[in-house]
Amino acid sequence: MISVILTVLKIAGICILVLLGILVLLLGLIAFVPVRYRAQGKYQAGKAAVSGRITWLLHLISARISLEAGQALHIRVRLLGIPVFDNLRKAKKSGNKKRRKQETNTELQTASIAEDDAPQERETAAETGGEAAPDKKAAQSDTTGERADADTATTWQAAAGPEEEEPEAQAGTIFKKVKDFWKKFVHFIKNIKYTIRRICDTIVKIKNNISYYVKLLQEESTQAAFAACKGLLVRIFKDLSPRKYQVRLHLGFEDPAKLGEVMAVWGMLYPFHEGRVDIVPDFEQPVMEGDFFLKGRLSVYVYIRTVLVLFFNKDIRRFYNRLRRNI
Repeated sequence: MISVILTVLKIAGICILVLLGILVLLLGLIAFVPVRYRAQGKYQAGKAAVSGRITWLLHLISARISLEAGQALHIRVRLLGIPVFDNLRKAKKSGNKKRRKQETNTELQTASIAEDDAPQERETAAETGGEAAPDKKAAQSDTTGERADADTATTWQAAAGPEEEEPEAQAGTIFKKVKDFWKKFVHFIKNIKYTIRRICDTIVKIKNNISYYVKLLQEESTQAAFAACKGLLVRIFKDLSPRKYQVRLHLGFEDPAKLGEVMAVWGMLYPFHEGRVDIVPDFEQPVMEGDFFLKGRLSVYVYIRTVLVLFFNKDIRRFYNRLRRNI
């Protein structure tokens, strides 16, 4: 019995270790196998076209993106070469279904309207007879009588005119107006004092905050935190920048002086692009055409390392906590 239990535990432990090994392998692949991308595009005759491709782990997962002028964005995703997602196929299917539903609904509505029109016309013709005429005449006579009474009442009220107020009531209203004006004036003065105090308090608070931040920026731990963040940003920028790229431009302006300025700037930036940005000048006609090509890779490890450094670095955490205390 004990031997059976031990064998079961042994098999369970082996299975758990195998699963943990597979999980560690997957995490390692996700972290260290880069995501490769490639993009290209062109602009000619006022029309642009751009296409790109993203792959991971020897095309185990791949995605293609294409966009042309006057057309919808096309996204396709494949897993082991099998198409998994295509946005245009779904849009076509949904559009066909909507059209079919609309056509069936319109047919049903037209048929129901045609069936309901005939009996309604018959009923209205039968109900409308000669009995409604005298009732309408009686109602009209009643309404005209009521209007005449209302007009006479308003004329009597207008002839009577407003009642004259007594002098005591007039004196009371004047005193009340003066009292209300005095209250509003006192309230206005108090508000002015309150706003001046608030402005003074905010000025003092801003001054204290400025002195606090100046001292914080001058500390050694803050400088170390800035140096660590600078290194992380440089690493991320290197990871995001393409490994290879090529840009070809065909430029021409109405004013040749502008083209000369562009060529001068292009020559000054030659140490940075090292000829990978090529410009063909055209001094005879205004033109703007070109194409580009780039490819690179993104490593998840760089961003995982960035998050870990931001979370566990003592200088960065201290700087963040001191900022939160003062906010």
